[in-house]
Amino acid sequence: MPPAEHAATRGPFSEQRVLIVDDDPDMAEVLTVILEEEGFRTRAALSPHSAMALASSFAPTVAILDIGLPEIDGYELLTKLREEPALAGCKFIAMTGNSDPALRERSSSVGFSGHLLKPFSMPDLLAFVVSVSTGELDT
Repeated sequence: MPPAEHAATRGPFSEQRVLIVDDDPDMAEVLTVILEEEGFRTRAALSPHSAMALASSFAPTVAILDIGLPEIDGYELLTKLREEPALAGCKFIAMTGNSDPALRERSSSVGFSGHLLKPFSMPDLLAFVVSVSTGELDT
């Protein structure tokens, strides 16, 4: 299980807080490690319910939500997280292994700032998160 929270003390992204929501513990751990190495503060949740429980206290600036979550999919989770006042400025990234173009359209229409297709390279992930967190990408 991914560590609860890691605070970065270096780099230009040390004030950026990234919430990673993926029911695959290995994927959550990999994303956590990659983003922390670049200085992001991270928290990982393995279920939509745990994501909702920690979202208010962590107040992420960016949240990466796996679309194919059990019980509540990433689209519904986005809707629920947007209701949290502490997440008012949060940017959301949809993440999925399904390349169906309709999913990308739906992601955009429900308010995701970006759509990340698995598998992806770690440099591409980092560039994508940086572009969303800095406001350079907002589609």
